[in-house]
Amino acid sequence: MWDIATVAVHCRRFGSHDFGDFVTAYGRDPRDGDHFEDLCLLRELQMIATNARKSAPGSPAATEVHHRIAGLREDLQELTAWSIL
Repeated sequence: MWDIATVAVHCRRFGSHDFGDFVTAYGRDPRDGDHFEDLCLLRELQMIATNARKSAPGSPAATEVHHRIAGLREDLQELTAWSIL
């Protein structure tokens, strides 16, 4: 499920692919699982922390990290799009 959560996060944050297409090919919708959304949130936090550690203060990457953190603080119903670092 961790790997599938990673795919879901990339689809919803970067808009690179349609997760519905993935679900169709996978043959099962993991979003129905009890803890799938928790796994997605953990994956997002891990992605933010990894990039925060590697980003120089004041750099474009640091600005993106701050954007991602602000997005997590906002209403989770309105997902903030991320830029790939």
